Amino acid sequence: MWTDAGADGPECPGSNALGVAASLLPSGFPRGRALCGACLGFVAIDEDDRLVRHDTWGAAAEAEAGERAEWFNTFGWVDAGDATEGDAQPGR
Repeated sequence: MWTDAGADGPECPGSNALGVAASLLPSGFPRGRALCGACLGFVAIDEDDRLVRHDTWGAAAEAEAGERAEWFNTFGWVDAGDATEGDAQPGR
C-alpha cells in the first residue's frame, strides 16, 4: 500500500536551475516564466536567472490549459536538459 511516508517531497528537483524566459504567445503566455526541464511547468525566474522553488508540476489550471497546449504546439518540446540549462529554450 502506498503511503506519504515513503513518497518524495513535492518540491521539484528543477528548483534553482538556471532559467530563461520562454518565448511568448501573442496573448503574452507564459508571462515571463521559464519552462522547467524537470517537471515541464512554467516557473518564475528570480533575479539570478534561477527557477524559483516550486512543487513538481501536476496539471495546468483549466484557465491556462489552452494556452499551454498552444505554446507547445507553437514552440514544441525540448529535452529536459536543455530547458534547465537555460541555453536552449524553444523559440529562442
